[in-house]
Amino acid sequence: MSHPYPHDATTWTESLLHHEQDHANPTPQSSTTPATAHQDNPLSTKLCIPSAPTAEAPDTPATTTTPTSPQTTHTLQALRQDTALFYRLHVFIHDLRAFRSNASSRARLDAVLAPDYIGRPYFSDAQAAQLRSTVVDEETGETLGQRLDCLFTEKLAKKLEKGGAWRVCAAHDLAPVFEGVVGVRPGELGRDKGFVGLVRKGGLDAVGEGGVWKGVGRR
Repeated sequence: MSHPYPHDATTWTESLLHHEQDHANPTPQSSTTPATAHQDNPLSTKLCIPSAPTAEAPDTPATTTTPTSPQTTHTLQALRQDTALFYRLHVFIHDLRAFRSNASSRARLDAVLAPDYIGRPYFSDAQAAQLRSTVVDEETGETLGQRLDCLFTEKLAKKLEKGGAWRVCAAHDLAPVFEGVVGVRPGELGRDKGFVGLVRKGGLDAVGEGGVWKGVGRR
């Protein structure tokens, strides 16, 4: 299974490195955009592309729809209380920032198969489902999964306008989203000696196997 979002990249790090090269050498704007590009991409059905309203024909009989069950959501408080999951989320964020300089970070990121990047080896299926359904904006009820959908859709739209391959950058695109969720500053995890030492010693399973982690900056 390959990542649909990084656009045919064989590994995470290849995709991310190409993305940074794109920033340094921007692709000239294409004069034409394939008419089928938007239709063929699965992201065209995501949240951030509103559908145009259609007028109902006057003679069309009214139809009834079966209401769908509301999505089960989780709170940030519940996420923080799950120490093992919260720790793994921080390792994921740390790796997004350190993929160029840390071989272990690259290896873990290269093993990710989930198209939205929330999956193994960082998270079990149940943990991934909880993360996607965690509400990150109490005013709007937006979940982490919806926020990522919007990010991917917006970036796709920009790339379709400019032409060229579309990729997601770990440090520039993904890391800020997850840092905002857990409330850490860019690069803060890499400067936390206690956290870095715990990751180096026990990896993703450090907390689950007896390691103690009280949070960023706490010992």
